[in-house]
Amino acid sequence: MIAAHQLGCEIDGQHLLSDVSLRVTPGSMTVILGENGAGKSTLLRCLAGHIKPTYGRVLLHGRDLSSYRADELATWRAVLLQDGTIHFPFTALEVVQMGRYPYSLQPPPANEHSLAEQALILFGVQHLRQRIFSSLSGGERQRIQLARALVQIWQLENSCLLLDEPTSALDLKHQLRVLTLIRQLATQHRIMVVCVMHAIHLVNRFFDQIVLLRQGRVLAAGNAKTVLDVDHLEKTYDTRIKCIKDEQGRSYFVNA
Repeated sequence: MIAAHQLGCEIDGQHLLSDVSLRVTPGSMTVILGENGAGKSTLLRCLAGHIKPTYGRVLLHGRDLSSYRADELATWRAVLLQDGTIHFPFTALEVVQMGRYPYSLQPPPANEHSLAEQALILFGVQHLRQRIFSSLSGGERQRIQLARALVQIWQLENSCLLLDEPTSALDLKHQLRVLTLIRQLATQHRIMVVCVMHAIHLVNRFFDQIVLLRQGRVLAAGNAKTVLDVDHLEKTYDTRIKCIKDEQGRSYFVNA
């Protein structure tokens, strides 16, 4: 389990998070929603260990995140941030292979040489394996980076996958494909997934827990039935929201 306990984060005099708590259990997917500047990416970076909170703490498998060595932590959690820029002329395959770097001093598994290839296939970008990463489209780069994050925790039970806007550059078909794949992997290998997203229309289809952030505080947290309603979303995004139901009774939220 990964858990945040009463996290607070202050940077340059700005309170970015205040008393934020959450728990993510193996095999589950949690999404963090909120308007721009609500503290979503800051929370994800605290969960990843990239930012040390001003107060409170993050526990991974019962241990304080700060007690992990960097190389040890890298074998338990993988992170995809929004800024995935690579300035060197690496191929797509080489970028994915970077995900295996934390294991470079360990005896490699028998299938080590094929892991990156398998990840490329899973995300439907195997045909790009020899293309220079910087020459690819935004959506292609995003899927390559997702493959890189995946091989870092390849089939490791109780590991953690932290994703900041993993579908932002993808068309609808690939949004659904990527989230379906991540859902399957989370269930099969008991991976803990935490996503920052803006795509509310996809949330109740894939995520077990929803956390709504407003000005650095948790406004509501729970499953879709208890959290996704017009009142909560209007407070979260400070705008008028309308709920539309389809023929199957599923709710979709749009600007009123």
